[in-house]
Amino acid sequence: MTTWALDIQRGWRLGLVFVVGLVLLAAVLIVTVALNPLTILTFLLSLVAIAALAGAGVISYWLWGLVNASYTMDRNAVVIHWGGYMHQIPLAEIREVLRGSEVEGLRLQSLFCWPGYLVGRGSAPALGQILFYATQSLDAQLILRAESGTYAISPIDREGFITAFSERVELGATQDVTAVSTHPAFLDWPIWQDQMALGLWGSSLVVLALLVAGLCGLYPFLPPEIPLQITREGEILRMTGAGRIFYFALLGVLFLLINGGAGMYFYQRERDHAIAYFFWSGTLLLQGSLWVAAVAVLLNL
Repeated sequence: MTTWALDIQRGWRLGLVFVVGLVLLAAVLIVTVALNPLTILTFLLSLVAIAALAGAGVISYWLWGLVNASYTMDRNAVVIHWGGYMHQIPLAEIREVLRGSEVEGLRLQSLFCWPGYLVGRGSAPALGQILFYATQSLDAQLILRAESGTYAISPIDREGFITAFSERVELGATQDVTAVSTHPAFLDWPIWQDQMALGLWGSSLVVLALLVAGLCGLYPFLPPEIPLQITREGEILRMTGAGRIFYFALLGVLFLLINGGAGMYFYQRERDHAIAYFFWSGTLLLQGSLWVAAVAVLLNL
């Protein structure tokens, strides 16, 4: 089996620049939020910081795939390894190997790419859908057109790859192999196809985010002390500092983590997801109750 190297330096360096830039942006925003009073602006800056950190995490995962990328070939198959993805393409099913410069209208449709990192789906009029696992420009790629699909790769030694492919086809296979494609296991989790589960989770997150946004927007206008405990008749039992209004947001986070985690546990273990839906519905109801409690406090100012 021969391993064909690919040039990852450009994609790796640019990706690392993106990760460092996003982390630095998040750090600056977090410091800014910490040094300024809570307002709707600091809430929005916090959301941007979270998004920046999430983006850095996603790009780091892609870079892990790039660092662990390789192409291998023996007399039976070409195998593309890219992080958690693997495509085994039997040589007997490969109809032709084309240079990217020979294909008209070749394009990558995925938005998740940068110079030195071209991964995703694309197309060409004469070939249809193409899976790209490459690090060089379209003209520097090789296109493997097989029965199981069409793949774009970018070995450094393109001419050597084409020659080796022809030699192995002439020698013939040593054993029968089938086309195999694998991907990260988390992509197969049933929850991604469960609209009810995603709806409950999404609704809980939105209700919590709106609560935090509302509290941040009103906080600058609150008096130094607010009523924390009130009787049904409206009698104030306890006054506390205005900052404690955010206890409602903290409780919302705890409800989301505890109930959400419990629901996920039962969702993964039980075929009947009713218990998970019960926990997640309860999370949404608890988030709503926090809104009611916060409004009751604010109305008694």
